[in-house]
Amino acid sequence: MWARLKSFFTVALFTILIWFAADLNVSEPTSVTVNIRLKANEPDQFVAFADHAGPMTFVVEMHGLRVHLRKFEEMLGSDQVFDASPEFGASSPRKTMLSRDIIRSIRKIDSVRLRVRGVNPPNVDIRVDTFVNADMPIEPDIGDLDVSLKPLAMASVRLPSFALEGLADADSVIRPDVKRLIREYTLENPEESNFRINVPLTLPLDPGLYDITPREITLEGKVESQTGTVAKGPVIVSFLIPDEVQKRFLVEVKEGTELRPDVFITGPKSQLDQLNPQDIVGLVEIRAAYMAVPGEERSATVRFVLPLDLPGLRVAPASQNTIVDFKLVERPRSQLPDP
Repeated sequence: MWARLKSFFTVALFTILIWFAADLNVSEPTSVTVNIRLKANEPDQFVAFADHAGPMTFVVEMHGLRVHLRKFEEMLGSDQVFDASPEFGASSPRKTMLSRDIIRSIRKIDSVRLRVRGVNPPNVDIRVDTFVNADMPIEPDIGDLDVSLKPLAMASVRLPSFALEGLADADSVIRPDVKRLIREYTLENPEESNFRINVPLTLPLDPGLYDITPREITLEGKVESQTGTVAKGPVIVSFLIPDEVQKRFLVEVKEGTELRPDVFITGPKSQLDQLNPQDIVGLVEIRAAYMAVPGEERSATVRFVLPLDLPGLRVAPASQNTIVDFKLVERPRSQLPDP
């Protein structure tokens, strides 16, 4: 009995193994999506798909043993990009290549022993060119800012010859826009005239077409007249009076006290130009404690409030101690509120 069972299990096991091996070795077609990036064969050679920036997607119909197909599908992954380096030939702004030749040049695909039966698209246009090196001057765009800059060295740019020839004369000079960076620096450091900022360098080209050295520069300079001090006025001075004070007393200002003074404001010129006198508020605080000794002459400093949307402006020291002299006098009985 045991011998029969042993014989049965042995036959069953071998049958399963045969079926499994046969399943793996069945030859069948399948379609896979392959992302391909062209890679030059020479250090100074530039190659790219003519109508696609970066990698291009192909649908490849492959034929082979199922075990090989599974191995290839596992190798693909969702974001796998294959480098293809077929023979590209001489430089040309546009030439057509068979997609099948591009696929066959990929060693990883060739190593899995699968046959390529078809590719969609069947052919593609590519561009072949030569990399060249060019030294370009750096001339930061400072707009209407009155600044002096320290001299800058040239930048070295490596790019395809067609890209260099396509640059307009104006674009053959690297012109980083530094106006915003300088303004931000001066707002954050209003007391400093010298500045030192990091500026990235770019060209008006697809970033994948060129390499620039250095990628970033340190720009040093001095703001000659970015900030200033001007008088704005007249500014109306108002009194902040608690209700209990206002009900019983009047504020009598000393003769000769200026309640519509000019106020000196300092800050970036661009913001000074936007500031109107009516946007400045002058305030004098009257305290309830002053009621204890009515009629006593007092002095208070005017607090000037500037618009929140002009954060770089400050009241200059010349106007920070603007004084108002006054005293509280009791209201006439006829002006007192009813008890």
